[in-house]
Amino acid sequence: MEPLEYTPEGAEILQGKRILIAHQDPHGILVLEGYFLEECNIQTTVVKSCVLVLRELGMRSDYDFILLDFETGIFSTQFIISIIRESWKQIPILIYSDLSEEDLLGHGITEPSIQVSVSLEEVLEKIIEMLSRTQR
Repeated sequence: MEPLEYTPEGAEILQGKRILIAHQDPHGILVLEGYFLEECNIQTTVVKSCVLVLRELGMRSDYDFILLDFETGIFSTQFIISIIRESWKQIPILIYSDLSEEDLLGHGITEPSIQVSVSLEEVLEKIIEMLSRTQR
C-alpha cells in the first residue's frame, strides 16, 4: 500500500474512532495504521486473524469499525462475521480481500468489501462512507 497522496473528503468523521483490524500480514496494513494514528487520532488494534477479533471484542466491545482480512479454513471469515453479528449488530465491517465481490458472495460474505490492491485513499473513502451511513 502506497503512502497517502491526499486526505479524503469527510475524514473528520474518523477523529477519535476505535478501529479493530484483522490482517494476516501486518506489514500490509502498517501504512493505513500509521495514517490512522498520525492524521486522524484513531485508536487501532491489529490482530493476526479473524478468530482473534472475537477475543478482542470480548475484552473490549467499544470499537466503531472492523476491517477484516478475508480468511478461509475452520474459522472462516463468514463464520466469524455471523458470530460478531449475534452480539455486535451495529459495528460496520469491511472485508479486505483479493477476491471479487462475486467470489466473496460464493463464500457467503455479504458485508461490504474492498480489494487489497486499491489505494490507501480508496480504503479510507470506503471506511468514511460506511461510518457516515451508521451515524445518520
